[in-house]
Amino acid sequence: MKSYVLGPITSRDSAVSMLGTILPGQTNPWLLKDTAGDPMAYFQVVPSEHTPDALTVAVDISGRHYNCDPDVIAILEKLQREIGGEITHAP
Repeated sequence: MKSYVLGPITSRDSAVSMLGTILPGQTNPWLLKDTAGDPMAYFQVVPSEHTPDALTVAVDISGRHYNCDPDVIAILEKLQREIGGEITHAP
């Protein structure tokens, strides 16, 4: 599994709203699926590990889709334009 983080963000409501727009019909976690409907990545709004009172959008890419970074990063960039934060690769 591989992970990315967008954060810090200050508004849970904004993050939830944008994720609902980009990945409609879902809630925490929001799933990015491949063309066969198999989950590629799981998006969650969670407390920041590094910034008190802040949130992040954490994304875990499934092992079978390990090389699908461009798809995940494209969604994180859309979110970033709307809610701010910095995209980082999580160890």
